[in-house]
Order: sequence, then structure tokens, then C-alpha cells
Amino acid sequence: MKKTLVAALCCILSINCYANPPIFKTDYKEAVKVSTALKQDLILIFTASWCGPCNNLKKDLTKYSDLFKDTTICIIDIDKDPNLAGKYGVNKVPYSIFYSKGKEIKRVTGYSTMDKYRK
Repeated sequence: MKKTLVAALCCILSINCYANPPIFKTDYKEAVKVSTALKQDLILIFTASWCGPCNNLKKDLTKYSDLFKDTTICIIDIDKDPNLAGKYGVNKVPYSIFYSKGKEIKRVTGYSTMDKYRK
């Protein structure tokens, strides 16, 4: 019964249910909703399209996606959502905020190795 409910929820949210790869989102509210519903960790990553290190980070997240199973990753462009960036005190990019079980566990400023992004 529980598996059926999870499968139905995944299908409703258009999520690949056969594996637990990271879920990439660009909408903050949707990312929070998905991570909460699936009880996944959440990483908010604030970037900008003009930022070279941000673009490298996004490529690395895709390349090393196997490190982020059961994680929702939300990529937020600070130029498109400056209010959200301000709410979180973002003053440099890339800027990442990690949540586990709904609680903030760490912040990383700048482009970093994938070791800092691992659980």
C-alpha cells in the first residue's frame, strides 16, 4: 500500500520513480514541496547566468548526480529572483544552502569540489 502511494505521488509530480536520482528544479516553492513530500534532502543553489563558476557547478552537479540520490536540488537565478536571494542573505554566487529533514545544515559560498556537496 505504501509503495503504491509513493508511486502515485511520483507520477503526479512527474518524477522518475524507478531510481532515486536527484530531482532538479528551478522553482523554489515547487522544490520545497517536492522535497517535503518525498522526505528528501534539499539543496538551494543560487547562481547567475553570467557567472562562470556557477555554470561549472551546474555541469558538475549533473555529471556527479549519483552523489545526490534522494535529494532535491533547486537552482535559483539571482537575477530572476532577487527577492529570494535577499531573503537568504545571498551576496556572492554560487551560494548553496543544504537542508536535511527540513533543517538547515550548512552553507557553501563559491564554487567548490563535489566533496563539499556530499551528504
